[in-house]
Parts: sequence; structure tokens; C-alpha cells
Amino acid sequence: TSKKSSSSSSIGFVRSGNIHLSGSSIGGNHALRLNSSVAPEAERAVTEKIPGSGIENSFYGEAVSHSKNLVAIRVSDAQVQAMVDSLVQDGAATGEKKARDEDMTGKLVSFETDEDSVQEGVIVCQRPPVAFVLLKDEEYASVTSSSDKPKVHVSDKKMTITASDDLVGKVVDCFGNVLKSNKNNEEMMLSKTYERAIFATIPQVKDIALIDEPMLTGISMVDALAPIGKGQNMLVVGERGTGKRALVIDAMRNQIKLKGARCIYACTSTNEDEKKAIMNSLKEANILDEITVVSLKKGLESLDKSEEPSIAAEAVTVCGTACALAEAWALNEGLDCFVVIDNLSLHKSLWEHSSRTLVDMYGEEAIVADDRGASSEMRAYYSSLIQRSAQYKEKIGGGSVTLALLNELPGMKYDAESEIIFELEDFADSTPKIRERIEQLVKAKIPITPKVLRKIQLPIPTQRSSDDEKLRQWALIHTDDLISMSDGQIWLSEDRFNNGQRPALDPQQSITRVGIGADTISFADAPAIRKIVKGLRFELNQAASLDGATNDAATRKQLQRFNSWMLAMHQSDGVILDLAEECICLLAASLGALDEIVVAEKYAGSYEGSRVLEDLLETVRSTIPQVLDEINSSLDMTDSNKELLERAIMG
Repeated sequence: TSKKSSSSSSIGFVRSGNIHLSGSSIGGNHALRLNSSVAPEAERAVTEKIPGSGIENSFYGEAVSHSKNLVAIRVSDAQVQAMVDSLVQDGAATGEKKARDEDMTGKLVSFETDEDSVQEGVIVCQRPPVAFVLLKDEEYASVTSSSDKPKVHVSDKKMTITASDDLVGKVVDCFGNVLKSNKNNEEMMLSKTYERAIFATIPQVKDIALIDEPMLTGISMVDALAPIGKGQNMLVVGERGTGKRALVIDAMRNQIKLKGARCIYACTSTNEDEKKAIMNSLKEANILDEITVVSLKKGLESLDKSEEPSIAAEAVTVCGTACALAEAWALNEGLDCFVVIDNLSLHKSLWEHSSRTLVDMYGEEAIVADDRGASSEMRAYYSSLIQRSAQYKEKIGGGSVTLALLNELPGMKYDAESEIIFELEDFADSTPKIRERIEQLVKAKIPITPKVLRKIQLPIPTQRSSDDEKLRQWALIHTDDLISMSDGQIWLSEDRFNNGQRPALDPQQSITRVGIGADTISFADAPAIRKIVKGLRFELNQAASLDGATNDAATRKQLQRFNSWMLAMHQSDGVILDLAEECICLLAASLGALDEIVVAEKYAGSYEGSRVLEDLLETVRSTIPQVLDEINSSLDMTDSNKELLERAIMG
């Protein structure tokens, strides 16, 4: 059983690569782009060391455009082949395989002027034969101040980041420069250092173990309905203001409380006020001196529109650096690491900039027909980040990298209370997946209203959509693409948030795909919780379908059970529970101990409902503390301990 049954197919997109040496793997649009090569005088490989750069094996490229410190360079297929030939001739037996199997993303690039000064950068995105280079220090204009066309050298080495314990409690930029220290009375530390490629390739199957240990978030609803295993990646999807950041910050707090994982926060926000709010949230959670924050140097407020591509490239590099630090600690010290990628929107911005550049250079034919969807080229681009999560085998370190990736959706603009009913024909331009779900609604004779579409997270049909709705539709399609590459998603609902549910997790849309299947020995949840919540998702989905149903005794009973579960799993932002406390609340709902409470209108989120749970937790803690300690230490619950817990709950 592979660790990522849902997304393993996308590994091939990265392994087969965006770099092709013979052209045999490049069809149509890619081949068209490769027909245009760099200047003939640059068609040679070099092995001499470039002055002042430390780069030895390299080949030439040509700068073709730039946006501030993001430079587009063109490298012909012949150049890469010449590099491979050079490596093989020099006795590097694995040189050809290495070059064929890996793309150029992450390679070190130098720009050499007539004055022998060298400026370095890193390839952040590759669209053959064009690569996009983020300069390390200066704007491109300053590199070209004494030379119209500096020599561009692409190294066979990748740019690295230095990881050490000294970075804990620091805010650093994407190249590891310290922007701020959050530690008081800081003492000089002599700690081991490790080099790791900023854009390291995703882990190979031979190096990863099965996911079989939970990364407990301290949030009952997540740990029960969408658990995260150590070494897993998880999308956190939702509209702005639905609690995405609060959820991952609470998960970080729990890791620090349990000493469960070293935490890295990749802050890609371009809004200075938002960045300050994020840092304040981390400070209020009392974790700033325990985590490493990788951040953009500055936001967009002081920049003009032309600088957006370079900021997007820096944000992509911020995410790469956060993963690289986690990998360095996991592989060299065997640590479990938890990385939060604050926002994926700038990955999309860089991709769109690269597409516009290709169109400018080669015309629209240079972009594959499905570039607005999940083309293999785009999947490779996103997978190179999403699939950097891993539970490593003991022989190479035994640590893990767990990723939480935040993906923001535009808010729903259509009036959900509108009485308009759509027809199947209205969805003629929708994707096959959406049409299939609409056909199921039609067969079930469910009226297709805006309220129904909103409930199941389907977009308004294009013919009836406003511009805002069309943006949301594209965002949902893009989110589906990301979901197909991930190990699961936590979907936060705007409606549920506005109705007071915390966290605003939608059980129908949220799931982990690790451990699915009767024959798998992989799992993401804690065994103790698994023994309590079997069948819970089905029960919640059934209750959700009763909206507007006949108010008979059976319906009322089912909704009562639903409300009991929601009370048991309600947690305000900043409240985290240990595993045994989660089990107490969940088991109370399972036993029906909360049914009469919700009948008395002491619902989830109410003061009275919260007091009931607090009193219950305190009672059980004082009655059987040793049982709770055993559950927390073993992550499991024996039959005898379950029986003792049930007695304590029922009084």
C-alpha cells in the first residue's frame, strides 16, 4: 500500500520531468517552444569555474525578459544535452540519468557581467525552454548596468538553505537571512548545520514509509473527521474569514505542547496589515519563540503592479525554503516537522506570469490546450510542493514532514435564498465531474436551486453567473485539481462559520485519503478515536440531508444526535484538547449522554453547552486520571479503559 493512493499518479509528472533531452517526450506545444534555441555562440557546455561564483559544471543560457528581480532565461535542448555529454565524459556515470529524471527547478544560476561581477539566483519555475530565475540580492537592472547582455550560467547544482537550531524563534527570508528574532535574552548557540536544496525533488517511493502515526491537532472535529497523519499533506480550503489560519495555528500549538513536531510557518501574504495580524496571532498563541517563520521581505503596498511576478516568485521560494528546513531536520535529526503553507494563491500568480511570457515569446500555440485546467505541466508544478510531505524510512533519518496548505476561495456572491431553479441544460459548459453530480440531483428529483448548489459546493452555471461567480467557478475547478494531488482536505464552510460552528468544518467535504481501504495498514487517525467514531461521517451526512424533511419523531431523533455530536466537537479558536479529553467528548456523544442537553437547547457554541462539556471533562479527570494518562501515552484505548471511561461519563 502506498502512502498516497490518491495522488501517486502525479509523482510521474515530476519524475519524468519538465526537462527533456532528446525531445522525444515533448509533443506539440512543448516541441514548438524548443524549436527556438539560444544564440549559436552559446551552444557549448562549459566546465570551467565561473569567477566569484563557486559554480563549476554549467551551461549557458540567454536572458529574454525580466520583471524586477525575476528573470526569464532561455536554454535550448541542445545545451542541456551538451551538459549531459560533458558529465558522462567526465566519468559521472549517473549524470545522464540525473539530468533526465530531474527538472531544472532549484538550479543555481549566475549572471556574469563584463566587470566579472556575479549575481546569483535560483530557478523557481520551468516551462521548457524557458526558466524563471529569482535573483538573490539585486534587481536585474543593476546586473545589466555595465553590460547589455550578461552571460547566464546554469549550474548542475541546486541552491541550498542552511538549517540549524539557531533558526528556531526567528523570522527569515527565502534565502535564510534573518529578518527578526522573536526570542528574548537570546544566547549564542553552537548548533549543527545542514544544507538542503530549496527546491529539493519530492521523496521517492523507496525512501518513504507508511503513514501510521497521527499528528494530533488538539481539535476534536479534525482528529475525528479529517485526521492528519505524520508525513501527510492536507489542504485547508475555505473562504476568507472562515478560520483557516486559526485552525493551523492551534494545530501548531498542540505540536509544541506535546513536543510532537518542529513547526515552520511559510508566510506568503503580500498585505502588510495581514502579515502583522498573522504575527500577532502567532504571538498571542505563545509559540513565536518555538517556531521558524519564513516570510516575504515586503508586501505589495509599496510596489507597483509590475513587481507582482517577482513577489510571486519570492513567495514560491518561501514555501520551498520552509519545506527544505523541515526536510533537513527530518533527515538529519529524525525530527517530525509540521509546515504550514499560508496561501497558495501566489503559486497561481507565478504560473500565470510564466504562461503570459510563453505566449509573448511563441504565441498562444505554446500553451497546452488544457492549461486552464490540470495539465501535466501544471500538475508537476504544484506537485513539486504538495508532495514534499513524507514519513521517511529509518535508514535515511526516520523523521517526517507534514504539510498543511491553505487555499482561499472567493466568497459566494449569489443570493442563496433565491427561488430560481436551474435546468440540466444550464450546466452544458461545466466540467464532466460537475455535470455528473447535477445529473444525480436530477435523478433524485432534487430542485437545483442556489441554496442546494451552495450546500454541496457546486458553482452557479456559467450562463447564469455574474463575473464574481465565474471567478468562484474557476477557483473551485482549480481547488479540485489541487485536491486530486493531495492526501486530503479540511473544508471550512462560510455558512457554518456564520452560524457559529467552530471549527466551521464541513463533514461532507472534508476527508483524509490516507488509510482508506480494507486492506491497508496505513492510517492517519489515533486508534483511540477510531474506536469511537466508526460510522460518524455517515450519521452526520444523513442528518445533513434532512434539511426541510418532515418533522416526525425519527427525524427529530436524528437531528438530536447530530446536535449532540456537534456539541461534543465544538471548540472555539485557541482551545486545544489532549487526546483523552477528545475521547471523553466524543464518547459522551456516542453514548447519548449529550442528547438531553441539546434538547434543553444547550447547543454547540452556547455558553451553557460549553459549561456542560467543561464540567464533564473536570469530573472524568478527577475520577480516573490514570486512564486518561494511558490513553494519551499509548494513543489507544483498551476495552477495560473504555468501560471505565463510559462509567465515569454516565455517572
